[in-house]
Amino acid sequence: MNIEMVKMAKDIDKTRNHRIRGIVPTEDKKYLFIEISIGYRLDKKYFPEMSNDEYEEKYPYIEYIMVDHCFRVDKPIDYCNEYSLEYVKYERNPFYNLQHSKENIIKVLQIFNKSIEDITLISINYIDKYCESKGFFKAYDNRIKHSYEPVEITQSYDEGTKVKFLYTCYSYRGEKFENK
Repeated sequence: MNIEMVKMAKDIDKTRNHRIRGIVPTEDKKYLFIEISIGYRLDKKYFPEMSNDEYEEKYPYIEYIMVDHCFRVDKPIDYCNEYSLEYVKYERNPFYNLQHSKENIIKVLQIFNKSIEDITLISINYIDKYCESKGFFKAYDNRIKHSYEPVEITQSYDEGTKVKFLYTCYSYRGEKFENK
């Protein structure tokens, strides 16, 4: 499988860009927005307590892979919040042990889908159109089935009443999500 990744910054060379993003289908049929950037290790002078060997072991590469964002776009709440509890461990996650290269970016993407064999860097941002074509919409978007139901009156005033609502929406697969 080849994944198209959108170039969001300056090219480093023909195979790398400072920041790329794309949609990655997982093996269990989830769809993730993933943004990867290049990280630069901090200078040794900021770690005076570390020996040179410890520093080199922890930060073996000057340029490493950094996952900036990783969240589901097929789940309306996650897409809206740009946050997925099940993938939060990858958010702002530095891969110090992987030098920033096309091959290692593919290794990171293979965490989510082992059949990814290559990436293609493109300049055209396809992500919004891709999501719309698949029926992936953010919560509160009128294009998805959703509802607001009053569940509790929290306060009542002469000028009005405060009401707590239950927001319910459905994913492209018909999965139900609720939020108070």
